[in-house]
Amino acid sequence: MSGKIKAMRKKLDAVAKENRDFNLKVSPPEKYSLNMQREETHSFVPNEKVIGREGDKEAIIELLLEPNDEENLSVIPIVGIGGLGKTTLAQFVYNDENVNKHFELKMWVCVSDSFELKIIVEKIIASATGKKPEDLHIDQLQKFLRENIDKKKYLLVLDDVWNESHNKWDELKRLLMGGAKGSKIVITTRVQLVAEITSPVSIYTLKGLSEDESWSLFEQIAFRKGQETNIPRLIEIGKEILVRCQGVPLAIKSIGSVLCLEKTESKWSRVKDNQKKMRTLLLLSNKYSLDKPMLNTMTLNFRSLRALGGRAITSVPNSIGNLIHLKYLDLSRSHCIITLPESITRLWNLQTLKVFFCSRLEELPKDIKELVNLRHLDDNECESLSNMPRGLGQLTCLQTLPLFVVSKDSSSISKHVDDWLSNLMSLKKLMFWRCPGLTSLSEAVRFLTSLCSLAFQDLPKLACLPASLPHLTNLQDLYIIDCPNLMILPEWISKLTSLETLGIEDCPKLASLPDELQCLRSLQWLKIANCPLLAKRCGKGIGEDWYIL
Repeated sequence: MSGKIKAMRKKLDAVAKENRDFNLKVSPPEKYSLNMQREETHSFVPNEKVIGREGDKEAIIELLLEPNDEENLSVIPIVGIGGLGKTTLAQFVYNDENVNKHFELKMWVCVSDSFELKIIVEKIIASATGKKPEDLHIDQLQKFLRENIDKKKYLLVLDDVWNESHNKWDELKRLLMGGAKGSKIVITTRVQLVAEITSPVSIYTLKGLSEDESWSLFEQIAFRKGQETNIPRLIEIGKEILVRCQGVPLAIKSIGSVLCLEKTESKWSRVKDNQKKMRTLLLLSNKYSLDKPMLNTMTLNFRSLRALGGRAITSVPNSIGNLIHLKYLDLSRSHCIITLPESITRLWNLQTLKVFFCSRLEELPKDIKELVNLRHLDDNECESLSNMPRGLGQLTCLQTLPLFVVSKDSSSISKHVDDWLSNLMSLKKLMFWRCPGLTSLSEAVRFLTSLCSLAFQDLPKLACLPASLPHLTNLQDLYIIDCPNLMILPEWISKLTSLETLGIEDCPKLASLPDELQCLRSLQWLKIANCPLLAKRCGKGIGEDWYIL
């Protein structure tokens, strides 16, 4: 027993030492969020020099002030890996005196992951007028927007854009075409494809800082004003540390802030040596920056990682299985990944696996059942997924599974869906999507008693909803989309007492609404779209089912 206590004390001492080395502070636990969204940005920036970016600032301003007689609106995308200072550069350009004189109207919008037209237009209007529009439909919003930009030479900054859809971008750009000639949009993004969609001609690629610029920035942070950099050994260690920062200002500032607190050789040496023991590594990449050898090197050198994230990763090496402490793995928007290595199933501590919008991913690891602690599997927008691995039903901790894909082989559907679903009692979010052979849904749905959100989408043969659905007393959101063979919405829908949102779209054979729909006292939002028979019966004031609404 005394030996175990000594070993435990040794581990606690090591953790405490690591906390001191990296200046970590104890904070109260935060509510879990599947989406690790960045904080919203703003246009303000202090009036000070940005090291290594004067040339970039002048180049962007030159593009902004350049006359353009051919079109009313032109776009300048700034692209580069995360942490390079794209937002900071945009802020300095936005607040430049010459830019202020040149444009009649300036607007700043932080976009981030969600590229929803209505939300973006609301933010643009709020930036232009100083007032947030309340409870307006998109048609009212577009009129309001055009009134504010009409015949004005404007500058709009769209910061942190991830949208890779041509259609969504074109839809927004059409609404922004009413300004005077010379109006400009500046976009910041980490993804080359986003830049190419918005403007294939005027892309400005931001590079990392040079060695001298990196040292100047590090020196400014690590050695505060008035302090002398007079310890040769610290300079030597600092430059070794900077090599790992690869010219990324955010990384340089972060490590400089840690080292400024204590300027001793032993402290700096510990930080340098402990870089290999980092618990969190965010791979901030663009299309070209992360190849398999680089990721392989990282997984070999940072074995104590707890969280790992990157976008536009080309492939995942087998060595990922070495990161046995990993709890969070985010591979979202990595369009080159077709399969995941089976070695991922050795990550027994993994709680979150995000493969959101990995559009070419065809299958999940066959032995996924080994990930016994997995709580969140975000496979949304993985349009090439052909089926779910059979061991999925053994993940009893699983809470989030946005996309459930069933094989086209109808014989396998009835055989395995019950097994997949019956044990997932912790599941909170689920979507059945693109199951061409699915005629009816398993009664095993009744076991998903924790479910809060359920969607049925692109199920061409689905004729009815499962009779076990009323058992889902915690269900808040129900979406029925593109189910062309669905004819009836059952009366028992009134038993979904927690239902707040009901969306019905592209169900052409759905002919009427049940009277019991009136009993849904918690219902706050109802959408019916592209359902011609329902549209006729639900016509305002005159339709047979209007009284239900």
